[in-house]
Amino acid sequence: MSWPWRRLQDLKTPSAEPERLAGFAGMAASCPRALATLLSAETVAELPQTLPGWQVQAGRLHRELQFADFVAAFGFMAQVALVAEALGHHPDWSNSWNRVVIDLTSHDLGGLCDLDLELAQRINQILQAGPSPALSSPWAGRPAQAESAPPPDGVGVDPGMHGPNRPANG
Repeated sequence: MSWPWRRLQDLKTPSAEPERLAGFAGMAASCPRALATLLSAETVAELPQTLPGWQVQAGRLHRELQFADFVAAFGFMAQVALVAEALGHHPDWSNSWNRVVIDLTSHDLGGLCDLDLELAQRINQILQAGPSPALSSPWAGRPAQAESAPPPDGVGVDPGMHGPNRPANG
């Protein structure tokens, strides 16, 4: 059992030692989520003007993005994941090849909060900075190829996974 689940189980166990539980109180106090506040209706109404590229839809901050390819889209998501984890506030999002759809809301508060605004601003900063070279696709700028074709220049090719020798169940 991984440590977070084990610690949660310890919290529910009456016999858990008090000194082990004392650390959890400090975690809650240091979590930005514990200090989150709902945005006023006036602030929510102004968000489309103050956050370029974002819309308010059904009480959520919404943004749809299109990247050059899957690697660029997933690389962007990896960068956002690091920021979201640091904020302790995670987006509702989806990825389909080069597209990323993001919705931000605070389910437990029942609306948009200051952490949604902070995360949206940080996402805009990531987009403004452009893709990280370490997360760029080796196929960027090359002509599209059929999905069954191996990657260009043999990059990442496993000889057993392409062509007539491909396993039947692979």
